[in-house]
Amino acid sequence: MELNGDGLSVAVIGATGAVGRDLLEAMGRSRLPVGKLRLFASMATTGETIEVEGQTHRVWSLLGSDRIPEQFDGTDLVFL
Repeated sequence: MELNGDGLSVAVIGATGAVGRDLLEAMGRSRLPVGKLRLFASMATTGETIEVEGQTHRVWSLLGSDRIPEQFDGTDLVFL
């Protein structure tokens, strides 16, 4: 994964779980051009940080269902 400002806006739901961490590792081995990476997980891990490609990313929780659409405005790709 190449983190740069010109790539895709990518969101990962469940980023702190086993599958989410494996996905982030697989993305790191890929050539996926990522410009913005947003990580989401349960309330229990909200606020934690995860390092991806040398950059630290904060973990966010998904807010109430009425706010979910705005959390993904401008997102090109979502992994669940």
